[in-house]
Amino acid sequence: MIDGLFQYDETCVALDLETTGLDPNVDEIIEIGAIKFRGDTIIDTFHTLVNPHMELSQFIIDLTGINQQQVNEAPVFASVASDFIKFLGDHPIVGQNVYFDINFLGKKGIYKSDSYDTRELASILMPQLREYSLAFLSSSFGLVNSEPHRALSDTKVTLETFNKLVQIASSLSEEILVEMSILQAKAGNRLSLLFSRIRSNRVSIDIPHDIQVVTNKRGEQVASYEQHDKASMDGIEFRASDISDLFVDGGRLASTLDNYRYRPHQVTMARSVTQALDKKQILVVEAGTGVGKSMAYLIPSIVLAMKQGKRVVVSTNTINLQEQLVNKDIPNILAALAKTDPAFLEFRFALLKGRDNYL
Repeated sequence: MIDGLFQYDETCVALDLETTGLDPNVDEIIEIGAIKFRGDTIIDTFHTLVNPHMELSQFIIDLTGINQQQVNEAPVFASVASDFIKFLGDHPIVGQNVYFDINFLGKKGIYKSDSYDTRELASILMPQLREYSLAFLSSSFGLVNSEPHRALSDTKVTLETFNKLVQIASSLSEEILVEMSILQAKAGNRLSLLFSRIRSNRVSIDIPHDIQVVTNKRGEQVASYEQHDKASMDGIEFRASDISDLFVDGGRLASTLDNYRYRPHQVTMARSVTQALDKKQILVVEAGTGVGKSMAYLIPSIVLAMKQGKRVVVSTNTINLQEQLVNKDIPNILAALAKTDPAFLEFRFALLKGRDNYL
């Protein structure tokens, strides 16, 4: 992630509550952590333990590390409510599963409707992830939570996660941001305002259009930016010989892809795919494990799409392979090809799943 490339200008309050349980009707708040921030700048911090006037379960003690004596000696919520409300002000709340915290505050007479949920935002911007817990999200971004399930530590990593997600959103095209803003508005979701505000901020600082969200070697999504002049597609011709030259030992792929291994059968398959695409023929290939099939058909397809301005459809048998191609193989191939010809940075691709995978 390129920190500092885009600064979101709205003052927000990241919030996390630790509670005696999950039901705001019967459970109580035992810890409040809140950080007021604007972009990467922390403006102020609020933290306190809270006396719930009830016994903590052993599960909660083990989970949070907060013991009974600590909460017995802590102030009651009513005595800190005024300072807490003043701290929140009229700023939107940022939280992981933020509606959980909002419901507990509502039971205490503090009503906040303006909020951004990092879990919800991540599910929109990073639909390929297998889960959206705070621990998984923060790990995906390389963030460290020093004290999981403690309010202030969780708040800090939630703030950092939010900023990472805002960076991803800022890298999207104008058309996508507009469409997402419209859809969220129809759903009555404040994320509509977030997407609109990101668009406005981005216009004011003139974000370059060649930012891409790619997946690095650790499986993390990052914003990738390379400044380059608009290139013509002169680096690679769409011929079987040119395509196969990419794969040779010591060739272009070997010099740009880590752990690249020359495989003769992969070269043979890539040449065959190139010829079939060029001559509009049907090709059936039986290739076992280890051949490197994905690169053998993806590279000719990508070069064809770029050289001739055509769309190529790749249909897979499993969703897992779909996601591997989109989140790993294609970004890695484009990064390698772009070092040969920067025009490959302009390549665009999208994932389409079956009807059962959409709401």
